[in-house]
Amino acid sequence: MKNFGRVGGKALLYFELVSTLALLIGLLVGNLAHPGQADSMSIQNTRDARSAEYSGQAKAQKSPTCWSH
Repeated sequence: MKNFGRVGGKALLYFELVSTLALLIGLLVGNLAHPGQADSMSIQNTRDARSAEYSGQAKAQKSPTCWSH
């Protein structure tokens, strides 16, 4: 431990404290802001509409038509 030195110990302590502080700030902001939650309904509606459109197109195709692509 003596080889590590006083400066190394301070640097490690600083790194640990700043990293922990950044983690706590990130968790706090994530819990307060709920990122990505506001658009989840619009994304689901878009996904459902596209899925219905593609399945309708697939039902309209005959087997030789889908093989010719």
